[in-house]
Amino acid sequence: MSAESAIDLLRQYGPLSLVALMALNRLGLVPGGMLILVTTGTLAHQGVVTPTVALVAAYVGTMVGDTALYGAGRYGLGWITRRQRFDGRRGRAQAVLARWGVPAIFFTRWLVLPLTIAVSLICGLNSFRYRPFLLASALGNVLFVLLFIGIGYRFTQRWQLMLAWSAEQLSQISGLAVLVLLAGVLLAVLVFRAARRRAASRVALPPARTE
Repeated sequence: MSAESAIDLLRQYGPLSLVALMALNRLGLVPGGMLILVTTGTLAHQGVVTPTVALVAAYVGTMVGDTALYGAGRYGLGWITRRQRFDGRRGRAQAVLARWGVPAIFFTRWLVLPLTIAVSLICGLNSFRYRPFLLASALGNVLFVLLFIGIGYRFTQRWQLMLAWSAEQLSQISGLAVLVLLAGVLLAVLVFRAARRRAASRVALPPARTE
């Protein structure tokens, strides 16, 4: 499923679809988790869904996905592991976990997102204790959801104002921009012709005689 299809589902079915989408995103089956959350923030600003409901639904979805992926690694659900194709990131995830431990889980929930899936699976495969995993995931997902839904919510109005301002300014400076463009084209033509004349004069010069 593409990120665009996920956003269409979000618009049509609301909070329940958001729970499912974020869970599937954390399982690696739906891409674009950040984009989904930012769009959710935009929809919340537009009144399609209340901000509180959006935050709770997104948070529940991420926690369900993280827990399911941890369980898949711990209890040997190999089809999910194979579906992720995370071999290229497995070494990095293991190195990060070995060096940082529980903080690595926390930071990969919201900051180092390319390693989120791999770290969850590695924790399950290595029988990492579930309680620290759950606590780090819970805290990290709070930041993840607040950050990206907040971005969509807070910047929607500013983005609309910026677009309106840009359109007004563009109409005012369009004439000047055309003049500058024409001047640049004319200058380029003159420079090109001068370069051609200089090259032609060099070719036309007779070779110097030596006595």
